Amino acid sequence: MKKVLKTIVLLLVGKMIFAQDTLKDKAAINAQIDAMIYSWNNHNYDDMKNYATENTDWVNVVGMWWKGRKESQYAHQAYHNTIFKTSVCERKSVVVRFVTKDVAIVHLICGNFPIQTLRFPHFLHHPMENPYRLMMIWQHLYL
Repeated sequence: MKKVLKTIVLLLVGKMIFAQDTLKDKAAINAQIDAMIYSWNNHNYDDMKNYATENTDWVNVVGMWWKGRKESQYAHQAYHNTIFKTSVCERKSVVVRFVTKDVAIVHLICGNFPIQTLRFPHFLHHPMENPYRLMMIWQHLYL
């Protein structure tokens, strides 16, 4: 019986310690999301290094695949200088699911994203919905 109680106590303590780490990681994830939204709403991606790794991959809403932070930053800035220059992103929902202790899948839903204010070329059919959805993979890096 003592072994069972010790095991239960150890499991509960371990879970509490993991929950505290999870809270710190969720705070870090939310800070990165805030930085992304700040870049979007200011239409300036000079600070992308604060929330995207050098080897980041980004697939945009129409399926363009940007490889690396340099390419992602260039593409974001180019689009925000043109069709997204008046758009606003407002956080509606964030759902974080840890698939391991160090890796999380993050779903971000942005509302107040008026599609009609975007200026798309007449030949580009744009399937974007309102609200705008973004899925990220977040990995805690131990430095």
